[in-house]
Amino acid sequence: NCLSFIKTRKSCYQCELNKNRKIIIDSNIENESESADVLFIGYHPTDGDAQSMLPMSSQNFALFRDMLDTMLIKYPHIKFACINILSCCANEEVNLSKPDSAISKCKEIATVIKENFKPKIIMTFGDKAMKWFGIKGSVTKNNGTIFDNIIPTVSPDSLQYNAKNKSLFEAAWVELFSTIDAITVKQKAEIGGNCEYNIPQSSIITRITPDLTILDIKELDNQLVF
Repeated sequence: NCLSFIKTRKSCYQCELNKNRKIIIDSNIENESESADVLFIGYHPTDGDAQSMLPMSSQNFALFRDMLDTMLIKYPHIKFACINILSCCANEEVNLSKPDSAISKCKEIATVIKENFKPKIIMTFGDKAMKWFGIKGSVTKNNGTIFDNIIPTVSPDSLQYNAKNKSLFEAAWVELFSTIDAITVKQKAEIGGNCEYNIPQSSIITRITPDLTILDIKELDNQLVF
């Protein structure tokens, strides 16, 4: 649907990237009624993504793919999607003469795709994707900080030979996993039910210590029982 829309769209025809290859979405969502638990948003696809025709699949995004695999192993039922704020391939920004113009022309398309996914969490890669949401400041300063449901981090293609950026990237994923955990706990807590129960006084704790393991969480009489 997106590719068909681009072919007849005046703003796309006027864009300097229009003749370039178009790489739109990667996702494990198969049913249109499903939403994305996590949506990853980057700047633009590259020629390195052309082999698989999937965004964020080039060698420069190898660490991202490793982290994505880790996430899917840790949370096997999670739904994800990857898109860019530009749908057409571009080289380094020095070869994109009017980046702001291209971003403006493509904003309608990226916005519709984002809204269709109804993501619970968004992780943005790089300065352009972060500022697309109106988040001010530098991406390194905002790295791993949650703005509503958005977690900015550095672009994966900036990690090679840059230990600082790699540390920032990994720290943002720690925050992402913590956010997913918090959402999972909340969803479990919202599942109600009626049952008879009697908790011995000796089993009631008022402080969670390192020697304790949470096995389940239930809501009983409007209280969360760990």
